[in-house]
Amino acid sequence: MLNILLYSQKRRHIFDMPIPSTFSVYDLQFILEELFELPDPKIYQELNTTVSLEYSLEINNKEVPPHKKLYELGVGDRPLITLRIAIKWEDAGRKVEDFFLENTHSFEKQKSKTMTSPYGPAKRAVKRYQQEVEDALDKAVVRFEV
Repeated sequence: MLNILLYSQKRRHIFDMPIPSTFSVYDLQFILEELFELPDPKIYQELNTTVSLEYSLEINNKEVPPHKKLYELGVGDRPLITLRIAIKWEDAGRKVEDFFLENTHSFEKQKSKTMTSPYGPAKRAVKRYQQEVEDALDKAVVRFEV
């Protein structure tokens, strides 16, 4: 077993969780997605826009390949885990990564280098979806505090 620290600066909360060291980085990422009950991709038909999330994981501020087992990374007990959550959206053939919603280590809204800002209906769809994600993260903090 390995204890990990997951910190959310926006929510000012540290999650200390035991995880089997035989889990891969992908396994850990999947568990975090499930724990936070993050939404599945959503199609806003009335806005002709599809919105989804993309994740990446860092351990001690280093991006790690998803196929690696945690024990293979040589991290000690209680490594700092950063789950990056990015919104992706598509409308009328434009497919774009928008920005990071939550970097659990230090909250930031950062635009990607290839970003095209959503406008009109796509912007409304992204805002709705972003609110769903924020609500899910807030509810998770409340659940974990109990």
